[in-house]
Amino acid sequence: MKINQLKQQVYQLTATKNTKQLKSNRAELTTGKDLRIKTSWVAIYSTLKLISGFQQEQATKEILTEHQFKELNSHSSFQDLLHNVRSLGKFCNSLESKIERLQKTKDHHEQ
Repeated sequence: MKINQLKQQVYQLTATKNTKQLKSNRAELTTGKDLRIKTSWVAIYSTLKLISGFQQEQATKEILTEHQFKELNSHSSFQDLLHNVRSLGKFCNSLESKIERLQKTKDHHEQ
């Protein structure tokens, strides 16, 4: 990946528009790095991908626990599968509720 592509990926992952904003908003990523060289951008990008992966893993664990999904394997019973289908329904209802709350908040702020 070229340096400009790396920069764009970093900006996207950090919700920043340029290097100055990145330095200001996410100093922990840029301190001590020479942002003129590609290896610095590779290090920042790699760090962000690791953080993102960890956060996704933690979110998945929280969802599985909160909605009481059962781990399925080739020895799982049909009842375990049905339990997960019901849990999936609860999860979807939870998502719909969160989306509605976000929409109301957005609508409130736009007024």
